[in-house]
Amino acid sequence: FGGAYFRFMRQRDFQADERPPVRTLSDPDLAYVALRVRQVHDFWHVLFNCHTDVVGEAALKVVEFAQTAMPMTGLAVLAAELRLEGPRRQLLNRVYVPWGVRAGGKSADLVTLYYEREFGRPLDELRALWRIECAPAS
Repeated sequence: FGGAYFRFMRQRDFQADERPPVRTLSDPDLAYVALRVRQVHDFWHVLFNCHTDVVGEAALKVVEFAQTAMPMTGLAVLAAELRLEGPRRQLLNRVYVPWGVRAGGKSADLVTLYYEREFGRPLDELRALWRIECAPAS
């Protein structure tokens, strides 16, 4: 898992610590949860094998919404709907939204997991343990 995460981040020139703190929530516990959801987003890309294009990001936001019911994740899917046209919008709605609802609903509670302790575990083993259904190939 750690190797797959490292390759994912390196290929995209992402940095794990580049997520800004949450400033819109006054409750420190809620702010931490919102920040952690942001932090684990890239782990979820790896676990669910989701692309980082608009369709892939929207699909992963559907998983996040199924997992957290956080309004911002649902709004992100709506924003993607507005950006996409024709076949790409249809692909999102016909393939990835149903997959995201199903995959997010059957997975373990992914927000509460300590991913960093699992870097040495094989990716397929984690997917099985956490009931992860990979995204359909596009």
